[in-house]
Amino acid sequence: MFVIVHNGNVILGPMNWNARRFSEVIEEDCDVSFELPLTNDNFDVITVNDDIKIYPVQTGDYPTHDYRFECLHGPFWQFTDTHAVQSFTAIPLAIDASRNFLKDELAKKRWTKQHEGVKITINSVEYTFATDVTTKSVFHQYITSGITSVNWKVNQDTWITLTQTDITNIFNAITQHVQNAFDWENNLVEAINNATTETITSLSLE
Repeated sequence: MFVIVHNGNVILGPMNWNARRFSEVIEEDCDVSFELPLTNDNFDVITVNDDIKIYPVQTGDYPTHDYRFECLHGPFWQFTDTHAVQSFTAIPLAIDASRNFLKDELAKKRWTKQHEGVKITINSVEYTFATDVTTKSVFHQYITSGITSVNWKVNQDTWITLTQTDITNIFNAITQHVQNAFDWENNLVEAINNATTETITSLSLE
């Protein structure tokens, strides 16, 4: 990658070597005609005149930053005898952008909580029931149909018979589990909305 530098300012790039494009920019922006080599495989500095040079780019280390709260600002340039050295700094992100990042992360965590299943004890044995929409709908249909018992497949080798009371308890547990997940998200959304630039980085989404 290369940059055109005019009076200490980058006016084009970083971009791959393109002699025709570089010549056009130098002529249009600097009013200087200069014939450039078609290739620059050795990544040489090309001196057009005292004010105009084409440098190969050397990328410095990117600062460590948390994308939820910071963004990269730059590039800033330092010019050596052989390279234009590119660098960035991390600056605070706008508070609304940080809030949106956190809310998106929070929604994903809530989805995981919502679907992690719920444990129900039946005849002194603890079983895990899925808490997805389909399972909840199946148990709701059992209740509305007035069915008194069903055979439920826990896994490939385990079946249990659920009574009407079991069915109701399982449905209520699934419903409460899902609601708890949404309540958890809602409470943290309120905390995110009330956070400031100074406090938002300390919020925990656990």
